[in-house]
Amino acid sequence: MPGDVDSQTVDLIAVYRLDRRDTKGVTLVQGSQDLQRAYRIGLDVNLTLPLKEVFPAGLPPHFTVVGTFNARGQRRPWSLVRARSESSLQFALTMLPVTKKIVVFIGGSRVMFNSWDIFTPGWHKIHASITNNTVHVAVDCVDIDLQWLSLSCDRYNLSRDTCEEIVMKIHNPAFIMITETHLHDKISDSMINIPGYVLYRLDRNDRKGGGVLIYTAIELNNTKISAKVNSSYHDSRVEALWLDVQIRKLKFLLVCVYRPPSYSLSESNKVLFDNIGNASLKNTVVIVGDFNMPNIVYMAAERC
Repeated sequence: MPGDVDSQTVDLIAVYRLDRRDTKGVTLVQGSQDLQRAYRIGLDVNLTLPLKEVFPAGLPPHFTVVGTFNARGQRRPWSLVRARSESSLQFALTMLPVTKKIVVFIGGSRVMFNSWDIFTPGWHKIHASITNNTVHVAVDCVDIDLQWLSLSCDRYNLSRDTCEEIVMKIHNPAFIMITETHLHDKISDSMINIPGYVLYRLDRNDRKGGGVLIYTAIELNNTKISAKVNSSYHDSRVEALWLDVQIRKLKFLLVCVYRPPSYSLSESNKVLFDNIGNASLKNTVVIVGDFNMPNIVYMAAERC
């Protein structure tokens, strides 16, 4: 019977009544093959059950989760299955489409896998096998690479987090630089804010496209990050956002650049390179961006 830990398999489709016509918000659709059926789950469907109702004795020490699904281009982080006790997250199999990663939470541990294939369009099958000291994941019956294994004392609940917060908790970047933002004055800062970060932006106002922005973390490892816009290198002909950054005694100039392909023979091209050259004479400069220079050899200076 579903939920009986002595059984070989627990059919979660049956446990959550996805195959019942009276289950609201679930639609029967074509599966991965002609004779297969699948269940499209609406955004407002509540698929939460008490853990004891599914596993009366709690999660078994060894188990495997097998699922076939079509995410249909989903971009938000989502969990195929998540088990939580009254006090903590016990297990979760979570997909991060933006970073192309699979995250397995088990007890207080977190295991992360790289996987591009599972986020491609169409149907995919995943196996996640859990033992006392091993997490094994296969996508479409092919093993995938383990990126890291860590033990976290912060057993945060994914259901309480926004998409941005999930990604930030995993990667914890100090800076996020984005080019070709396509932002304009009708898009306010509040619409694109990320909690825990300060936003700096430079929009292209004279025509569509372009634009750059930088998010700076408020702090890094309990150390405050100080940043302010440096206008001395600003030029309206160049899409470059310059920040003076200080982390304790470390000071540097951070610049995010978008250089359109049309810059190759323009005056803007000279302005950009002159500004970078002048800035590097007085500062430690970190340059990030899209330069549209496919023939550049970045290692040339080291070979000299």
